[in-house]
Amino acid sequence: MPAIASSAPDIMIGQIAAQTQHIRVGSGGVMLPNHAPLTVAERFKVLEALYPGRIDLGLGRAPGTDQITSYALRRRQGISEEDDFLDRFQELVLLETRAFPAGHPFQNVRAMPADVPLPPIWLLGSSDYSARLAAQIGAGFSFAAHFSDLDPAIPMRLYRQSFKPSARMQTPQAILAMAVICADTDQDADRLAPAADLHFVRRAQGEYLPLASPEGTAAHPYTPLHRARIAHHPHRAGAGRRIDDCGHGARPRGAQPLLRAAGGDVRIAPRHLSGRASIASRDWLGSARFFIVALQEVSVGQHITLTAKDGHTFGAYRADPAGAPKGAIVVIQEIFGVNSHIRNVTDRFAQDGYVAIAPALFDRQEKNFQSGYTPDEIANARKFIAKPDWDAMLRDTQAAIDAVKAAGPVAVIGYCMGAIVKFADEKPKGPVMLHFGAKDQGIPLTDVEAIRGKRPAVEIYIYDDAGHGFNCDERGSYDKGSAEIALTRTRDFLAKHMKK
Repeated sequence: MPAIASSAPDIMIGQIAAQTQHIRVGSGGVMLPNHAPLTVAERFKVLEALYPGRIDLGLGRAPGTDQITSYALRRRQGISEEDDFLDRFQELVLLETRAFPAGHPFQNVRAMPADVPLPPIWLLGSSDYSARLAAQIGAGFSFAAHFSDLDPAIPMRLYRQSFKPSARMQTPQAILAMAVICADTDQDADRLAPAADLHFVRRAQGEYLPLASPEGTAAHPYTPLHRARIAHHPHRAGAGRRIDDCGHGARPRGAQPLLRAAGGDVRIAPRHLSGRASIASRDWLGSARFFIVALQEVSVGQHITLTAKDGHTFGAYRADPAGAPKGAIVVIQEIFGVNSHIRNVTDRFAQDGYVAIAPALFDRQEKNFQSGYTPDEIANARKFIAKPDWDAMLRDTQAAIDAVKAAGPVAVIGYCMGAIVKFADEKPKGPVMLHFGAKDQGIPLTDVEAIRGKRPAVEIYIYDDAGHGFNCDERGSYDKGSAEIALTRTRDFLAKHMKK
């Protein structure tokens, strides 16, 4: 396809992995109907050997191209007119497990290097069928929301609900791929965005052309059908923030409802750009005319199950550092559950060198509750604190502490309701730091001064420009400057008091 940077994902993966140290790099993807399973196995085993623990194998069910090109790719393999993905996938797995039955011609075939495992497998798809299949075989699932007409919430939830653990993956792991436009300003992004709409129209007609320039897009002879198709495409590209901000924490404008509904563990933002790739920082990528802007949010953790002292089992999100931990941090949620923001916070502390865990404190009332920040969602989330059982929350918090205390000293960090849970007994057993927004209408400064008078040893900081929830970059009340200062103070506080 002219609008895709690499027709050889395994080669591109090796280039990216060689220039980086920590991020995972995966294929999006290898169209298995076009490749011999043994070839795929050996190429990705070599990548896993070179960059252990950092590679993912994303497999596509469809050929991913037109019939003639597919024939050219497969003509030496013995072409079947039927969908043979499952046969090829089974062959790939049996090559890895060496479990071909006695007498099978491949019984003694070994995918080399034999002492290196295949990377984690992800199934890519744009339908609920792909979600069901990924759940059934216990693989990761990546949903292509950037070109599918299906509401992403449907396959993502179906996948999670139907997931069967496998030797390859014990818990469901989902990726949501979205279309975004990155540019220096919102105005530039809005100028580029119509090219994505034209690309969508052309794809629907079987035309896989390079992305048009803004001038070419404006001059295109759109028919009424074209304009109707664009208007009704449910996941049009969301123009976003400055490209400098498109790393961890960036949120494309208009994308939040989709993110909250689908709730991926990892989010990838693929989008083609017209003209020379000016945002590329490596020479090998700088000459690319079209490429993928990837990894809007990187999840480094996993969902686990904890058991409280009273026998209650509940979920938690845990993220571990790359090296030896400095200690552990228990992240206590807001009233919105262990949502994408809390997972991001947990991941960030893991990247700082701590074992971090966020217990799902509302699982006693509703399993796996997550919420966004619209007025209706806020009103719905408030039901959980109408009659709070603080003792139960403290039991669950203690279970989280017990789960990570082997890493060293443990700190508890709470946000909004989480701060209340942490401070519920009003008898701090260790050093405490509190952050307040001066414009927070829910916590008047008179209350802050009352705490200061009662607990003079507590470090208290007030941020003049901040309101309620100023640390959450998914809310309109987010104040970047105050949040960054608070985070720096928190990191210094942890470094000072969490010494082994």
